[in-house]
Amino acid sequence: MTLGKPTGGTRDGQFVVFKNWDLPTHNIAYYPKLANKLDGLKNVALSSPGALITAFTTKGWMKTCSTQDFSEWVPSPGTDIYVRVEYPGWYFIQGK
Repeated sequence: MTLGKPTGGTRDGQFVVFKNWDLPTHNIAYYPKLANKLDGLKNVALSSPGALITAFTTKGWMKTCSTQDFSEWVPSPGTDIYVRVEYPGWYFIQGK
């Protein structure tokens, strides 16, 4: 059975959001009090460049990885992942 891969991400400021997807690995921090509070989660991700936060989920998990490999993503109804696309030294390439 093939689960497919995320498509149709939507730009949201310095992030691209993929609805109903998660990257269950690469967790570096958890902010349960910020779950579903996008402004707070975005602030943590953007104000912590030394922590190398490259993505977060609406459930409060902060992620870090050198590449976003869609083969590691899993469908997760009710969880959205926000991938940081404006990161010092990074370039966002659609579909990669």
